[in-house]
Amino acid sequence: MDVVISNCVLNLVEDSAKRQRVNEIKRVLKPGGRPAISDIVSDERVPEGLKADAELWSGRIAGAFQEQELIKAL
Repeated sequence: MDVVISNCVLNLVEDSAKRQRVNEIKRVLKPGGRPAISDIVSDERVPEGLKADAELWSGRIAGAFQEQELIKAL
């Protein structure tokens, strides 16, 4: 693949599977390919209480990747 696009899809994945999804993006990209990620990221971990809020999940906020974790995963 030349480009893999995530338009808030990673934010709908459980925390335990986020790194696996990023690894899959890297696996399918050809050399020189790039990810285009428009997911919400946070500068802090999302508190567990907020992760339990269905409205925040549907708004892609509760599943936000912590910025440094996303950078490290990529």
